[in-house]
Amino acid sequence: MSLNSTGTQNHIVCTIFMSGCYGNHVWLLWFECFNQKGLHFLHLNVRSILPKMSELRIMAKESRAALLGFSETWVDESVTDSEMAIEGYTLYRKDRSRNGGGVCCYVRNDLCSTRRTDMELDNLETVWVQISLPKTKPILIGTGYRPPKQVDFFECLETSLMNCDRLGESECYFLGDMNVNLMPKARNSSSLSKALSGWKNMFDFTQMITEPTRLSGNSRTLLDHVYVSHTDRVACSGIIDTGISDHCLVFCTRKIARGFNKGHKIIQIRSLKNYTQENLVSELNSVDWSNL
Repeated sequence: MSLNSTGTQNHIVCTIFMSGCYGNHVWLLWFECFNQKGLHFLHLNVRSILPKMSELRIMAKESRAALLGFSETWVDESVTDSEMAIEGYTLYRKDRSRNGGGVCCYVRNDLCSTRRTDMELDNLETVWVQISLPKTKPILIGTGYRPPKQVDFFECLETSLMNCDRLGESECYFLGDMNVNLMPKARNSSSLSKALSGWKNMFDFTQMITEPTRLSGNSRTLLDHVYVSHTDRVACSGIIDTGISDHCLVFCTRKIARGFNKGHKIIQIRSLKNYTQENLVSELNSVDWSNL
């Protein structure tokens, strides 16, 4: 394993390579990068999720990620939620087929999350959720996959974001495999690069990943991206070669304020649904008040 980290204004960029090994004892080494306080958002192009559920459940347990997003899930409606379940997480999914595509995300149950179907278009492989924290603007998080032949992806993604009311009052994160190589001197379609740049600039997003996320022979490509709207709220971002897929996992960690309560406070109240004055008087008359 090699670890390379640099810090600029409290932001850390991490690169961790595991040499294709993902035994439990080795995984614990890279889980240490998630010991930093904050909300961890992860994405991995998993290339068929069902055979890898055991590893993904370990990933969720050890990282305690707020959100885990996966692309190229390769499942359809015949696969039940229970087959894809991860304990302690709520599953949101958008399937394509057993032969390719599809995205899903898991959000930790102790966080208040809502699926934003108003931002999901039929021709986009994306899942959007909103996480609500106390005294904090809504946090919108998208998980996406752009099929290599979909040339209008970023125009559609623009429409998706425009469908969100009060977008300017929210924090926004978008993680996924965009199939656009952002390595220097990469050869991309000029129209595709222009569409990506236009979408990113329109919403004032910053792309956080700078290292190649897919290594194949002599090929080193940066296809998996993390876009954020407020870089000052991101404590850490980076990539991890987990060995689960031929893509690296990408992640970012959102800072949380002191005093953030990770759990829900349960308050019990007396129901007055069946209250009547007559019943109250009857109950009071039945009490022995002689000892008072």
